[in-house]
Amino acid sequence: MNYKNATYNLLMDYYEKYGKDRTIEIAYNMLQSNRHKEDKAFVSIVHGEICEVIACITIKDYIKHNPQQTKDWFYIKGLILKDLINPNKFTEIDIVLYTPQMVYAIECKCYSGVKILIDKCTIVRGNAKIDVYAQHKLHTQFLEEHIKHGRIITEKTLATQLVLFNFSVGSTKDTRTPKNRIFMINANHETLPKLFDFNKNLSIAWDINFLRKVNKILIGG
Repeated sequence: MNYKNATYNLLMDYYEKYGKDRTIEIAYNMLQSNRHKEDKAFVSIVHGEICEVIACITIKDYIKHNPQQTKDWFYIKGLILKDLINPNKFTEIDIVLYTPQMVYAIECKCYSGVKILIDKCTIVRGNAKIDVYAQHKLHTQFLEEHIKHGRIITEKTLATQLVLFNFSVGSTKDTRTPKNRIFMINANHETLPKLFDFNKNLSIAWDINFLRKVNKILIGG
């Protein structure tokens, strides 16, 4: 059985029937379940997928409730990219949301327990440190190389936003400086829509039709 697909279908079907809030409740219950807890690989895969699906649902729900402002928006989950310089090198971005004002490169993380964000976006859990920013910035540079010719504003203007989507059990404390918080936004199902609200009235930065064509090529369409 493909547990990733099963998890995706379960939560998406539930969202279509019962809406975002009730789906969030079910997702949290799934994260807190003790079933399969000894199978760390299984838990890691399923919890990671839960986080990604909730991010997708958050985007879908925002589009649903803001149809006029989001009429040109579209997103892709699990975008695999080839390095244009080294064609043997590939990377994957969890979710890319394309809008005329901003392209959002979203990295989903589902680490349980107490988490502290430091530096540009390093997650600290006990003695472990995960530099999410450095890894995700490299992935996003791959994406920017593919879509750069669709940019219609100067390169000095922010047009690609890195986002950490954090859906997990336990607390997260963001100790980063205001400047570092901008490098990679820390968001969840409640705060991501607020980011969209803030950015949706920005000047148009991208030729959305060009982005659609490039995305179609990237996914092999």
